[in-house]
Amino acid sequence: MLRQQARLFTRLTMLTDALTLALAFTIAYVIRDRIGVGLQKPIEYLWVFLVVAPVWFYLLTKHGFYQSIRRLSLFDIISRVASIHLMGGMAVASLIYFLDRDQYSRGLYLFFLLLSLALFSAQKMLVRTLLGILRRRRFNIRHILVVGTQTKARRFCQLVESHKDWGLEIVGFVQVAPGILQERVEGYPVLGRADDLIPICKKIQVDEVVFCIPKDYVVGAEPYLHDLEELGITVRMVMDFFEESF
Repeated sequence: MLRQQARLFTRLTMLTDALTLALAFTIAYVIRDRIGVGLQKPIEYLWVFLVVAPVWFYLLTKHGFYQSIRRLSLFDIISRVASIHLMGGMAVASLIYFLDRDQYSRGLYLFFLLLSLALFSAQKMLVRTLLGILRRRRFNIRHILVVGTQTKARRFCQLVESHKDWGLEIVGFVQVAPGILQERVEGYPVLGRADDLIPICKKIQVDEVVFCIPKDYVVGAEPYLHDLEELGITVRMVMDFFEESF
């Protein structure tokens, strides 16, 4: 169900991005045409839009906009959008130069880039803000099971708690260190040991398993990865190879 929702959200995001591109191109054409510069019919410039669209979609994908952006700050979003328009703008401009440098309106293309940059920045920030508000109100929550109970796991827990807008909720911990099983970590229950990981995930709702483990335990985590994938659970690794005490 969670993956189906993610795929649906990705499709909606791509549709919104396509509409944003079309809107930027349309406004750019209208503005450029009305400031006294005679342009040809819109159909004459359509081929560039058809080139821009796949380039933009490729760059948006490479910059992670079709994955969860809940952990991106507003500055991260703006900088990534700017990078997309810088790289994509130069690539398409080079193509225009070689194919249609005498006929294509440079002013139209410049207006399009500026409007696209502004609209995409506004759109992504608005979506990020609205989703953050919904997550604070406990909509679209992802349930996190943390593997590890020591320093790194505690720091990860504190990080999650300080960013409520990420929409992450820790359901408990799994202890990998030997010794007596702890009862609670940072106020959350310790649900068992590493051998209990898969049964725990089958018993309670878990959307992501985050391994906060030392480097010596990394190999030991591999046998669980396939089973977690079969359950449709996202797996993440949070490791610090420079910290000896864990």
